[in-house]
Order: sequence, then C-alpha cells, then structure tokens
Amino acid sequence: MKQPAISKSQKRLFILLALVAAYAVYDLSTAKTRPAKAVSESAEQAAGAQVDQVSAAVAAVVQPAVQMSFISSDWRRDPFRKQAEKMNLFNLNKVVETILVPKLGNLHLTAISKSGNKSYALINDQILTVGEVMNGYKVVNIQSTQVILKKNDFSFTLTLPEEEYGE
Repeated sequence: MKQPAISKSQKRLFILLALVAAYAVYDLSTAKTRPAKAVSESAEQAAGAQVDQVSAAVAAVVQPAVQMSFISSDWRRDPFRKQAEKMNLFNLNKVVETILVPKLGNLHLTAISKSGNKSYALINDQILTVGEVMNGYKVVNIQSTQVILKKNDFSFTLTLPEEEYGE
C-alpha cells in the first residue's frame, strides 16, 4: 500500500515541532530546584511592623458604613415577594380614580382675551369660546386668569402661567 506524500510545508512543521519538543525535554532535564532563602528574624519583624502601619493607615481612612434607619415601615419592601403579590395590597380609591377620572393630557393655556360679552382662550394654539369642544373637553367658563373645562362630569381648571412684565 502506498503512503500519501508529505508536502514541503508539512515537513517543515514536523521539523519545527520536533525542535520545540527537544528544547522542552532539555529545559526540564536541566532545571535546578532552588532552595528558599532564609529570612532573618529582624527582617521579618520589620516587615510585620510595616504591615501593621499600613493596616492602621487604611483603617483610619476607611469609615464604617452608615447605618440606615427607616422612618416608616412602608418604605421597607420584601425583595422575595413578586410584584403581582404586592398589587393585591393596592388602595381601592387610587384604582377607581385612575380608571374613571380622565387625565388632562397636554393642554396648555397660553392666552385669554375678554371683550364685552365674548371671551376667548388660546389652548394648544386653538382659539376657543365658551361651549366649544377640543379633544373631548368642553369649555365651560373663561375667567380672567383661568379656563374651566369639563369632560365626563369631571371639571378641570387651566390657569395662565404667571409672567413678569418689565415696567
């Protein structure tokens, strides 16, 4: 049976592997074990004194952790209790309020104009009068500094932001 021919690169790799193996065997066979140096007692005591000084300096810099105290027991939470279990402890009034009471959203009152019987309010860049509806909110009343809106039997008050005018 004929053996496959070995290429030049394979021969070179084989020779390199043989050289590395020969060097490893030589290095291991000629390695000398060195005995540990004897340390004098005075050097050992000096090193121990330095360690004591360093540990004292570190202890002076490091301060103990602040003891936390809880003002209210409501602040404590059990890290092993799931969020779903905590939801059972909700306040019924808050749940009803979040479901039934509509949110005011992004309504910004920027100006109010009153002339005789007519009053106008500029809300989100729209001019509105009493009785008009915007985003489901009905304008009920326009006063000199605020506008009263109504939605689903809930009243909301938008107030003009106070601005300082130079005199």
